[in-house]
Amino acid sequence: MYKSFEKIVIPNGVLREFSRKFTEVPDFIEVIELDNDQKERANILGLGLGENEGIILAKDFGVPFVTDDGAVRNLCEETNVEYFGIFELVRKAYINCVISRERLESIVKKLQNNLYCKQWLIDYVLSAEKQ
Repeated sequence: MYKSFEKIVIPNGVLREFSRKFTEVPDFIEVIELDNDQKERANILGLGLGENEGIILAKDFGVPFVTDDGAVRNLCEETNVEYFGIFELVRKAYINCVISRERLESIVKKLQNNLYCKQWLIDYVLSAEKQ
C-alpha cells in the first residue's frame, strides 16, 4: 500500500509505539526526529506522544495524517490537518493499482474482524474501481 504515496514518514514517538509490537521498521518508512520547535508544539496538543508528533509532522509537511482514532481526528480538524483512516488508505491503494481486488477484500475482512466499522464504510471501500 505504501506505493500509493511518495514516502511514509513517522516521528520517533510513533516508532516507540511501533517497536512494542514489531522488531524492525519496514524499509519504506522513514523515521524523523522532530526539532525543538516541533517538540514544543507537540507537547501542548494533549494526546499521546506518537499522535501529537504525527499531527505536527503532517501539518508541517502539508500531508494527510492516517488515523482511526476519534480524538486524534478531532484534533486534526482543530489544527487544520487533513486526515483519513485505514479503510480509505486501503481503498486508495486499490484505486491506484497497488493491490489486487483479492488483496483488497482480504484486508477489508481482516479489518472488519479487528476494528469496529459500519457496513456503509465496508460498502464504500469495496465499491472502489481501479483508475
